[in-house]
Amino acid sequence: MTQSELQVADLFYRNRIVFMGLIASSIISVGSVMAMNLIPGAGKWMILAISVVLLAVLGVMLVRKAGMHIFPYVAVGGSAALTLYLMFDVVSITNFFSVYYIVAIAVIYMRWTPLLLGLSIGLFMNIYVLIVQGPELAEQLSSSTAIGIFVYFGLVSALLIALVKAGKHFAAQMETMRAQSEAVTKQQTAQKEQLLAQVESIAGNLKQITEASEANQASFREMTHAFQEITEGANTQASSTSDISRLVQETHERLETMNNSLYQLEAQSTTANSSTTSGGEKIDELYETIAQFQLSVKDMSEQMEALDGVIRHVSEFTESIVRIASETNLLALNASIEAARAGESGRGFAVVAGEVRKLAELSAGTADAISEQLESMQQQADATRGLMNGIGKQMTSSSRITTDTREAFAVVRLTVEQLAQSLEHYRDTMTAIRGASSSIESATESVAAVSQQSSATLEELSATITTLAEQNERTLQRIKETSGSVQTLVS
Repeated sequence: MTQSELQVADLFYRNRIVFMGLIASSIISVGSVMAMNLIPGAGKWMILAISVVLLAVLGVMLVRKAGMHIFPYVAVGGSAALTLYLMFDVVSITNFFSVYYIVAIAVIYMRWTPLLLGLSIGLFMNIYVLIVQGPELAEQLSSSTAIGIFVYFGLVSALLIALVKAGKHFAAQMETMRAQSEAVTKQQTAQKEQLLAQVESIAGNLKQITEASEANQASFREMTHAFQEITEGANTQASSTSDISRLVQETHERLETMNNSLYQLEAQSTTANSSTTSGGEKIDELYETIAQFQLSVKDMSEQMEALDGVIRHVSEFTESIVRIASETNLLALNASIEAARAGESGRGFAVVAGEVRKLAELSAGTADAISEQLESMQQQADATRGLMNGIGKQMTSSSRITTDTREAFAVVRLTVEQLAQSLEHYRDTMTAIRGASSSIESATESVAAVSQQSSATLEELSATITTLAEQNERTLQRIKETSGSVQTLVS
């Protein structure tokens, strides 16, 4: 509401209060005059007519909301006319107090003009009573009483003037505060509109970011899939290249060994015998290693047997748990039946029995699950034991082969002398083969190194792409949550 609308509403409210007060005072005063016959003859009907006319005029003005600004003057003036008419017909010391009725009506409006009008009329009435009716009130009105009446009137007038002044000051402050409040409200409204505009802009940007993030997420998925395929191919290639490099290196080493052997055999047969002896020692070490491995396999088999025994022992415990759970369930069922027979007094015991039965069923179920797990472990242990037996057989076969190899080395030692005769013919050929093998080995090592480096790089890139995809997924989820919050804020 604007300031003028607030002032009109306040004036209407005060006019209504005055109108209701006039109705009450008119009923009291006219009723008193009629009941006590204070005014003889047609005077009392004149009082009634003036009251009715005044209230009718004020009522019409109030209902139609017409002349609200002159309503105070009509009310004060009409009340003054009615009071003066009563003073003309009734001579009494109480006429001095009728003045305050007019002043009270005027002070309700908390405005200077109605108040000054009411005080002026009141002063006039006091002077009229003192001068005109004073001789008739000589017995009741002394000079000191008259002075006191005017002094009290002056004090009341001063207090009312101060009250109106304070009210005016308070109204001015309220108006200032209202203006400030309206300014703050307008500022807050502008800020709210600006904030909503910014929030809508943010919502639009978040929508675009969400769409871009979803597109990036799809790209990340495609890139991850592509990198996985490339990495698998690179790993396969690197593995193949490594195998080739290993085979070439082994071939080169063998050729180098053969070449050295040729030179050594060519130089002296003693060196060949030494090499053969060294090879025999290596075979012996291999034989001992295989024997130790066989012992380890045997120990592992024994441990697997012990594990199998533990599993069987635990299975027996599990079966005991199942039997106990079954018996507990049966006892709980019997307790429930007895509780049902007991009626109301056994209801609590029935609840406990039901819980015990549930616990027994849960224990039985858990024991069954443990039995299944133990059975699975038993199967795995049996499979492992079978594998260990197979490995033991293979190691036995390897030991036999190693023994045969040791015997073969003895035969080789005998044939070294025969090989020395053929070394001269093979030396040139071995030199050429060694050079070609070195070239192949170098090229294969380079390819293997490049393949391994490429595979490692691709794996790092794949891991990076996967990490970025996960981060983008989390970021996209947070953006969607933020966008939803912003949309909620806008709505």
